[in-house]
Amino acid sequence: MKVKVQTEKVLPVFMRDNKPRIHAIPIIHYRPDGLPDGVHCGAWLDVDTRKVWKLLYGRPYVNADVIVRTHEDEFLSEFADQPYFPKNWEVIQSNNLWWLVRDEAESIAENEYKDIDNESILEIEQAILKVNRAGWAIDDYITLLIDKKDYHLFIADLSTACKDPQADDGWRIEQFLKLCKRDHILKLRNNARTVLHNLHYSHENIADYEKNKTYKHVYASFNRPINGLWASLGDAIYKHEDQPNRESMTPWSWVITKEPLINTQVKSYELTWGWSSRI
Repeated sequence: MKVKVQTEKVLPVFMRDNKPRIHAIPIIHYRPDGLPDGVHCGAWLDVDTRKVWKLLYGRPYVNADVIVRTHEDEFLSEFADQPYFPKNWEVIQSNNLWWLVRDEAESIAENEYKDIDNESILEIEQAILKVNRAGWAIDDYITLLIDKKDYHLFIADLSTACKDPQADDGWRIEQFLKLCKRDHILKLRNNARTVLHNLHYSHENIADYEKNKTYKHVYASFNRPINGLWASLGDAIYKHEDQPNRESMTPWSWVITKEPLINTQVKSYELTWGWSSRI
């Protein structure tokens, strides 16, 4: 957990027990993997207004005797109204503390994650990758809630979000895909990552190495073999598989590019994005 301790905002841990409202009750919640939530921050439900008040302070480590200001509101401000980070919150000071306040949302049970549609799962993956490219890490289990007003999914529990130039939530995405029972997407990501790794390190001299490292994006062609004789994809590299198999997410061909392809190219050649390197 990456929480930057800001000395002017260090408070004693007992202040976690400050109620934001007179009729607020602590929320007892468990993550989809069964582990308890609230160890870091904690939240309260105002039973009068049905508003959830989440503390904008958290322990810098599990058994810390202090709490420090989190970056959750800063993160949400930067990505406000981006997909899966809606502006459905406000920041309010109450009882000597700052809080992130939202309407009560609907939680998703562990066995319900598998029912999320593929399009949403892929959009959530891209939303997190976009956050990483912008130099932020979520650095926590990916938890979804449902907004009761519009029934849209959104990513909650961003109390450990932090700025990180090398941000990589890849293993958190893997956790999420496993929870959603999307083994085929995991297989595709792993296969494409391996193709890129093999390209980067299959060289005989430093010139080949430097050239190969400029290729960062991998796409799969599952419907047919594809090559540069008829495909107009610039200086793309094409790698062909001897035994294409959809079950193992092995395509006819891999297309490796220096820059991401535009959507019209992906659709025209019936390609599927597999993996992209940030290095």
